[in-house]
Amino acid sequence: MATRLPSRQTMRNLTLFFLLLLATVSAVMGQTQTAATPNGIVERVEIAGIANQRLSADLRDAISKLNGQRYDAASAEQLANRIQSELPGMVAAPRILAGADATHVRVVFVVAQSSSAPGGPDSNVNSQYTVEAVEVKGLERSQYSTAIYEEMQKMVGQRLDNNMVEDLRVRLSSEVRKEYFVNQKIERGSMPEHVKIVYDVERTPWLFRVTLGRVFNGNIGKGKIEIGTPNRNKDTVETVEVKGVPRSRISDTLFAELQMMVGKQIDNLEIDHLLEKLKSELKEDYAVTKHIDGGTKAFQAKVRYQVELIPWLPFRAPQGFFAYHQKQGVSAVFGTSPLAKYFTLNVAFNDADSLVERYKGLAAGVESRHLGTRHLGARLEFGTYGVMWKDQTRQTIGSVPELPGLYRSREVFAPSVAYAFNRHVYVTGGANLVELEMEGPTEHWRSVHEGVASIHYDSTQIKRGKSSYRSTASYEVRTGARNIGSTFSFTRHAVDYSSTAKAGKHAVMLTAMGGKITGNAPLFERFTLGNTQTLRGWNKYDIDPLGGDRVWHAAATYQYSGFGFFIDQGAIWGDGLARKTRRSVGLSLGRNFGIGMPLECAGHCGVMFFANFKG
Repeated sequence: MATRLPSRQTMRNLTLFFLLLLATVSAVMGQTQTAATPNGIVERVEIAGIANQRLSADLRDAISKLNGQRYDAASAEQLANRIQSELPGMVAAPRILAGADATHVRVVFVVAQSSSAPGGPDSNVNSQYTVEAVEVKGLERSQYSTAIYEEMQKMVGQRLDNNMVEDLRVRLSSEVRKEYFVNQKIERGSMPEHVKIVYDVERTPWLFRVTLGRVFNGNIGKGKIEIGTPNRNKDTVETVEVKGVPRSRISDTLFAELQMMVGKQIDNLEIDHLLEKLKSELKEDYAVTKHIDGGTKAFQAKVRYQVELIPWLPFRAPQGFFAYHQKQGVSAVFGTSPLAKYFTLNVAFNDADSLVERYKGLAAGVESRHLGTRHLGARLEFGTYGVMWKDQTRQTIGSVPELPGLYRSREVFAPSVAYAFNRHVYVTGGANLVELEMEGPTEHWRSVHEGVASIHYDSTQIKRGKSSYRSTASYEVRTGARNIGSTFSFTRHAVDYSSTAKAGKHAVMLTAMGGKITGNAPLFERFTLGNTQTLRGWNKYDIDPLGGDRVWHAAATYQYSGFGFFIDQGAIWGDGLARKTRRSVGLSLGRNFGIGMPLECAGHCGVMFFANFKG
């Protein structure tokens, strides 16, 4: 017997039934949503799923007249039917939500594609938006063809077509070849229901272009090469969830748009666009990431937006880095991101860059940046290090009898608390309890117990069009005293400042630091100049192999498209000794590579290569 297919009207009714069911479930699952009074006064009316302009002026007026009236289910249903009559292939249903108080309600007309309507390239949320502008960032207009430019501009004023957006990205990528990576994203337009298409073009690193770039060119970004992540572009969306914030933090309109992805094929443009809208609603207090997980059945996927409150305090664990200095050798410190959210681990294989000493060892820490409030955090750190000394330091230490002697190892226990006034300024206070295993005349241990306090400022990145600016500054004081069990009595002051200003391909970086020590400080507290970050081109052991208790340094770098010129100057000296200012100049490639040349150098001087990669 032949199977009778459901009629178009039956399919429409089924779609409407499931739409109403989804709306009911959504209201029940909202974490803080209270029940709406069925006959309350309408305080606001919204239309979710389509642009208001798609409805006739008469129908928009009729819907707006619900404001201030007592909610009437029959009238709302009539308006939903009128929406469906004006928009063939769409279904609409009214939904009432709790208002500002128990006597008021909000009405949302949820509009969706009917399951009986034909599918196609426009069967997704993005197709409801009009293209306001198309931009290419990272390339000059002359670097790609007029044909592609004209095709891009033809999309302006039209409904968003995801297939056309991807096709033009592939064509643009083909034109610029292996020198660039091309990605596309959808941004909110300046008017409601409008979007901007942005093609982000980034220059491929030179080393990658001449090696692996020849293999991967044209494949990355097209889904042909994936590492560790399955390709879910053909899967169907099973569920869409926002985790980390209550349902009440998301507007009903955006929530409806998120749920309209359910049942459709994964569309990364759509997912990214709704990610940007979610970020815009939650503002800068939250970090939002997207995740596409496997569904409960084959060829299905779950879209998850994970939201996390951004702490005001940064992680204060030491940063990992890799550095190379032509005369001082390799420095390598491996630093982890927080393990299990609170634990950090730093392993120093050999650090010849930071201090007078060369050391290796590890530091483990536990840290919370949110002790019940974003204002307060705490950290405990324990470190153990083996210490090595350069020949210049060993040969010089005896000539300064007032300095403490050399040591074989260093054990550190450092508890501290931090308080953030806002996301830009925070202060710290704590202790730095150090035990030194001294070398001679006989092996013995000496204590360095310090009280530590600091204040830090970070502007975060300020953007204005193609320009950006960021500055940081800090002041720290450390004091060792015998009344807190320290063998050494001293006070150490240190200030640091840095700023970076960018405008297009131009960048200017300024840094400055200064410090002063009074009393009898151990060698690991003494200042140095002449490494991969200060007086670049000099060797710190040629300047002062014991370090100094007075220091100042300033540097300026100008870069264009990553290639730059820098000038450093500074001085390091001891109490009562003459101060000598030294200078160096050089060329830099990005923030990682450079060659420096000391000026007015009387010793074995010359052009020196260095590299520094911060974690």
